[in-house]
Amino acid sequence: MSPAHPYTQDLLEAVPLVGKPFRPPVKEDNSVLTADIGVGCAYYNRCPFALEKCCKQKPDLVEKENNHLVACWRV
Repeated sequence: MSPAHPYTQDLLEAVPLVGKPFRPPVKEDNSVLTADIGVGCAYYNRCPFALEKCCKQKPDLVEKENNHLVACWRV
């Protein structure tokens, strides 16, 4: 599995596994909020890779590879 969206990557990294060091999930930065709810990427304020346009415009859902869809400006 090769997750492309940062939110999916964080979810998979948060799964505890035996023998794997614990990595706490990314904390939400409440100082960075979108102006309008529903505009832009819903993960914008928690994404370590967020771009300025992430809070202003929702990315289109695109097929990265066969049956692997992702909506992210960085993909």
